[in-house]
Amino acid sequence: MAKAEARPGTLYTVLMLDKLHEARPIACVFDAGAEGHSRALLADRLTGSEWLGIEVWLPVLDQLRLSWREGRLTCTDIRLAAAAGLPALDLVIFDHVLDTMGEDEARTLVEAHLARSTLGLVLMPAARNGARWLPAHRTTLIHGEVGVHFLSGDPERSEHLTRLQNVVPPLVQRLLPGDIIRWTVAASLS
Repeated sequence: MAKAEARPGTLYTVLMLDKLHEARPIACVFDAGAEGHSRALLADRLTGSEWLGIEVWLPVLDQLRLSWREGRLTCTDIRLAAAAGLPALDLVIFDHVLDTMGEDEARTLVEAHLARSTLGLVLMPAARNGARWLPAHRTTLIHGEVGVHFLSGDPERSEHLTRLQNVVPPLVQRLLPGDIIRWTVAASLS
């Protein structure tokens, strides 16, 4: 992903999570496919949050252990990890881990983990953003080749996502006036 393409997605993600965390603290984060990008961007912003991560590639996991001074990391395939074995979560992050899965497999995985969490963040290529398989209430940013989706089945979080979607996108557009960005809000599609 080119740096210019990441800017609106990064700004949108940070602003949304700052406001969501401010309104209702995000105490426990599960990073599925914990390559480190999300944690590096968000750990300092989500102060006081416990981080749990899962990564399938042992060499990547060994590198991550250097930067994950706090939190727990597990080496396994996310498709084999039981969501039911996790504690209650406030945020589950899927950072490109869904790219290699078909829609049915990805939907099943996201639904299982979202059932344990009040909030989900899915990052994936824009080619998959038109897919209506993402469950729950969601807000979306699409910029270039990047899609950022916030999901929630929790009524309070869903309402807050909708309210934020009326404020955050115009702010991002003002801060990055030359960028072409698409925004959407979708009610539950399941």
